[in-house]
Amino acid sequence: MKNYLGAIALMCLLIVQGCKQEGSYEVSGNLNLPDGAAVTLWPDDHAHQVAGTSIANNKFDINVDGIPEGVYDLIVSWPDPNFLATKTKNGSFLATPDSLTANVRLYLEPGNDYALSSPVNNYKTVYAPTTANQHPYPLAVATSSLNTKELHQILDLKEKITFAYRRKLDSLDVIGKALLAKNDEPNYGKIMTEYEGLGKSFHEREQFKATENFINSHRSSAISAYLIATAPNLKEEKAYFKAALLHLDPKLKDIPYAKEAKRRTSL
Repeated sequence: MKNYLGAIALMCLLIVQGCKQEGSYEVSGNLNLPDGAAVTLWPDDHAHQVAGTSIANNKFDINVDGIPEGVYDLIVSWPDPNFLATKTKNGSFLATPDSLTANVRLYLEPGNDYALSSPVNNYKTVYAPTTANQHPYPLAVATSSLNTKELHQILDLKEKITFAYRRKLDSLDVIGKALLAKNDEPNYGKIMTEYEGLGKSFHEREQFKATENFINSHRSSAISAYLIATAPNLKEEKAYFKAALLHLDPKLKDIPYAKEAKRRTSL
């Protein structure tokens, strides 16, 4: 009888632990930011906030249950210590942002913890993002989640492409202004045509190549299904994405991103 009751107790414990793990996530952080700095968690589409807390003694901890695994955006915001507002003659204000934000994308999946940190030791030295420095307060994530690591791999590459694109735009803009100052309208027109077409000829092309290379080399990754499901250029590249979906590991077929990818590629 004792063995029977012990077996029942063990079974109940396993069920409770299993339920606790499924759909339960913990994200913590140790950030040198002021008390009261807000930490919020959003789904990838930012449709609604799913969790939130505030920093106290440089630490925060978010525990959230009952949400599906997938890509989420964690945002940290705090008052800008370098906020400046100048009153103009007509009574309006010219001002820098009154708050600053930092964010990081996470692939939340059961059984993984996520610990955030930042190399910035003094938040008072942080200013609003610029073209040259898009992440003045970068966030690093320590996690055993392979999907999060792979997500960062492709996002970092896409961000480098966007940075290169902006640099090219800036360069063409400088050249164009110099030609305009010389009244060299024929060459100015050529530069402006290149400038206006750079989005499609460089940025979109390189972004797609990065996505294509990632998917082709990560057929067992949930991130590949995510990239197909959320592809902004799916209509233009439907033939590739439809074929890529068919070649993903069959074990991914039941995850929400694979189902959404199948729906979108069948339209």
